[in-house]
Amino acid sequence: MSPSLAVLPYSNLSEGGEFSYFARGLTETITDSLSRVSGLKLIALASASNTGESDQDAQAMGDKLGVAQVVTGSVEKIGEQVRVHTRLVRVADGKSLWSAVHERQVDNVFAIHDEISQFIVSRLSELMAEQYQLPGSPSAGTVTQQDSSAYLLVLQANALRQGGSGQQLTEAQQLYRQALQLKPDYPQALIGLAAVIRARTTLGDIPREAGFPEALSLAHRAVLLAPDLADAFVQIGEIQYRHFWDFKQADASFQQALAAAPGSATAHAAYGRFLSKVGRHRAAIQQARTALELDPLSPGALASLIIRLIRVNELDQARQLLEQMKQRYPGDANIPWLETNWHIRHQSYNEALQWIALEELAYLRQSLSAMALHFLDRKGQAQKTLNELIATDAEGAAFQIAEVYAQWQQLDLAFVWLDKAFSQGDPGLSELYSSVNLHNLYEDERFFALAARLGLPVLSAQALRQP
Repeated sequence: MSPSLAVLPYSNLSEGGEFSYFARGLTETITDSLSRVSGLKLIALASASNTGESDQDAQAMGDKLGVAQVVTGSVEKIGEQVRVHTRLVRVADGKSLWSAVHERQVDNVFAIHDEISQFIVSRLSELMAEQYQLPGSPSAGTVTQQDSSAYLLVLQANALRQGGSGQQLTEAQQLYRQALQLKPDYPQALIGLAAVIRARTTLGDIPREAGFPEALSLAHRAVLLAPDLADAFVQIGEIQYRHFWDFKQADASFQQALAAAPGSATAHAAYGRFLSKVGRHRAAIQQARTALELDPLSPGALASLIIRLIRVNELDQARQLLEQMKQRYPGDANIPWLETNWHIRHQSYNEALQWIALEELAYLRQSLSAMALHFLDRKGQAQKTLNELIATDAEGAAFQIAEVYAQWQQLDLAFVWLDKAFSQGDPGLSELYSSVNLHNLYEDERFFALAARLGLPVLSAQALRQP
């Protein structure tokens, strides 16, 4: 039987809590390292983090996550030293199977997560009477103060990047660049910088013609230095298909991500999103299920599976999961959007209209409202709503405007707006096959001509209708 494991968040015991980014970063890097072990079922950090951090609850948390063992521990900064306690706990009886203490100077912590990861993999090998290996583990060598300084800068930048605000992204970008000044060949700094530049470009802070090529170049540099860095391949794949419409190369990038880290929920989720974009909807559902298995407490993973099921008209399954989602994550921002799409597909338009009123994003609220109002024969109000969207967000929402016209069966106008989206480089066009709102265009030769211009695989109308 394959081992199953979750790395629970390391507790920060440092005075003042100023070292919390190190505790978080240590958890992330250990999780990332272990995701590369073939045959190990590893729960994603997002789900492991949702269970809490208390050492005494490790058994209960492991049971909730459905794993056989959990890794738990703490980080404490004492003067210029860092002390890391780590335990491997068996969930069945709460017994500590292994524990260790690592102590390092603050300026010598660069490789500590690799040491801990190796200890965990070694102990699992003994427990399971099989040989599990950590690919790409570093050989013994000299670790410089610059290495550790760059590592700490990257951990701080990662913490800021997860915040997601414009100011936090700007600060994270500066920290990644500082890390690269100290260690120019640092893959994690390169991929972090690529992710920040991509995010800031998407937000409009960096011109598209500069931002996306730079992000792609940085990610390629990262994988040249670290061919087993799954996150870099995921970044490359998403940039390739969303911003350059290079679906063939993107497929190869996602395959490389999964080969590098077969236990990565992030890689499975990203590949599932991609497969839906190229019309392979059943395969996309399987990837979404795998991602949810590896990240069982993630509302995002659950939402991704639900929308894939809606796309293939598996409405009963989607409804069951949507009810679970509302019970577990009642305030999740995806719920109004999912409910609206489900009800439009189910032709229950009054309910769709009630749900879409709760959508936070204006362009989604307006486009989906225009659809529901039209189906309720409130066509004047529907047109007014669409006109407001066109007046306020014609550039950013060209694809969504096309979806509205497609649902209204005004096909010529739908293609006018799809052409606008193409000329503007709208990332939404990558959803040409995965959208739940473009089915009225499938019999029109202009639809597949556009798909060919985008580089999408050639499919038939029947294949899209009955995936």
